Amino acid sequence: MNYIKVFWDRSCGYLISILFPDKEEILSTDSFQTLTKAVNDNPYIFSIFYYKNAVVKKLIKFIKYKGDKKVTKQISKIIYDYLLEDISEKIEIHNFTNPIIIPIPATRHRMREHGFNQCERIVKYIEKMDENNYFNFEYKNLIKIKESESQAHAKNKVERFKNIKNSFAILTAEKIIRRNIILIDDVWTTGATLEEARKELLKAGARSVVAYTIAH
Repeated sequence: MNYIKVFWDRSCGYLISILFPDKEEILSTDSFQTLTKAVNDNPYIFSIFYYKNAVVKKLIKFIKYKGDKKVTKQISKIIYDYLLEDISEKIEIHNFTNPIIIPIPATRHRMREHGFNQCERIVKYIEKMDENNYFNFEYKNLIKIKESESQAHAKNKVERFKNIKNSFAILTAEKIIRRNIILIDDVWTTGATLEEARKELLKAGARSVVAYTIAH
């Protein structure tokens, strides 16, 4: 299937549907290796894959809307491996020790509509993989207090930041004071959600906050 690499970056939805008739093909190791990597131009937010790639979009849909556990688990393994490599450098350079991983919380509306938070699922898979306890995990401390409209419906960056403003709160600041935090989200678009959550964590006393997403 070497011919895939020739056309991969064109990411034509029709072509992808022919080359990858089911998710088993998408989840193959060779497929992941050919996916276009994200360009990370923010010092606090890091992504793995380029979102506009048709296969990446399909993976996100499997995770975010269909709740596919097999796809979620495989993506979680990729994120975990990425974290291990990236955090080791941060520990040496920035003393980023004993980090706490926190998923971006879902709104009550999303939980009613879909019944799950895809970010929390990813973090729980990562926790199961983390047998050597490189990370700590927290699920209920960062909460969503504002039932904001889905960021996907916001027309531009300004609307996204306005929509998400003052949406988060910390329940127990003592658990994060002087701690290094890693936020996990599925997609980084403008960064409004992650920046707002990061701001709230820093305000509550976190030492440092970075975020990782599947795609950008």
